[in-house]
Amino acid sequence: MKVRAKWILGISAVMALDSGAWLAYPADEPPRIDDGIRAFMRTKLDASSKILEGLATEDFHLISDGAEIGM
Repeated sequence: MKVRAKWILGISAVMALDSGAWLAYPADEPPRIDDGIRAFMRTKLDASSKILEGLATEDFHLISDGAEIGM
């Protein structure tokens, strides 16, 4: 019975901590993203796209181009 009580206590603590994290971010406001981060993520997306396309088509030049963009 003691093991069961520890499990219930542990799960309750995790649920309480998790629900507290949701209260920190109101649903009305989406998180703000800095323009620098947005540009960086766009560059990563473009590089990943080229690498994936190169892998799918076995175009090693395209893979190389995508890898150089990400650097």
